[in-house]
Amino acid sequence: MKSGLLPELAKATHAMYLREHDKVKGILKEEAALRQRLAQLDEHARAARETESTAGSMRAIGADILWQAWEERTRRALNMELARVMARKLAAMDRVRAAFGRNTAVANLLRAEKEKRRFRELKKFETGLLDR
Repeated sequence: MKSGLLPELAKATHAMYLREHDKVKGILKEEAALRQRLAQLDEHARAARETESTAGSMRAIGADILWQAWEERTRRALNMELARVMARKLAAMDRVRAAFGRNTAVANLLRAEKEKRRFRELKKFETGLLDR
C-alpha cells in the first residue's frame, strides 16, 4: 500500500468508528429511558399495593382489577420494547468492535510506516556523516 494513502485511510476508519460509537450512545439512551420507565412503573405498583389495603372503595368498583390489567399490559409492552432495544444494542456493539479493530489496525500500520520512515532518514543521516 502506498504510504500516502495510509493517513487518509486512518482518517476514514476513525470517522467510521466514531459514527458507530455515536449510534451505540443513542441506543444506550433509549435503553436507559426504558429502564427508567420500568422502574417508575415498579414504584407506582408498589405504592398501589401499599394503598390497596386502605382503599377498599377501589376494590368495590373494580378499579383495582383495571389497574392491575393496565400495569401488566404496560410492563409487557415496556419489556418487549426493551428486548428490541437490547437486540439492536448487541448488533451495534458488534459493529463498534469491528470498526474499533479496523481503526486500531490502520493506526498500527500508520505508526509502523512512520517508524520505517524515521529509520530510513536516520540511516541516510548516518551514512552522510560517515561519508565525510
